[in-house]
Amino acid sequence: MVDLIQSDANLFGEIFATALFLAIFLLALARMRRGWRRRSGDAAARYGAVPRAAAPAREPDGQALCTGTTVAGSRLERVALPELFGRWRCDWWAGPEGLVLRKADGVVLGLGPVAATARTGAHAGRAVGRGRIALVRWTLNSIEVDTGLQFDSADEAVAFTARLGGDMASAEGGHA
Repeated sequence: MVDLIQSDANLFGEIFATALFLAIFLLALARMRRGWRRRSGDAAARYGAVPRAAAPAREPDGQALCTGTTVAGSRLERVALPELFGRWRCDWWAGPEGLVLRKADGVVLGLGPVAATARTGAHAGRAVGRGRIALVRWTLNSIEVDTGLQFDSADEAVAFTARLGGDMASAEGGHA
């Protein structure tokens, strides 16, 4: 049997090896999808729905790359809600009602009042230049979470956090 699989001249061996590899790969994908659905369901029960909002009528205050949302104080414990998970470009508005993000697909999220802000170089598994990620702490279903917004330069992140105010301890040496 091993000779059949290892033989380059045997077409059956090539097909069998490819089918075996494909079956293992598809099984792994199915297990990952099952895990994601379970984790997403647990997060939905814990955090509830992500608040939606209407985009303000004015032009966005800026653009950033959202690095994801984690439990407050953690760099890696991600909130597995589909609206907040992953990395995505967004337009943002800051106002008295809090921070509003519009994803590239048109979904508008109202993060509500900002509890605190900080700057860091790493968040939710993404590491970039020092001070280019602004962390925004806000409350989701009475649980504090941190959403990271990556900017093109550290100066943009400084201006963003200064505009929102409420600085938490600097996250440069560690995570706030």
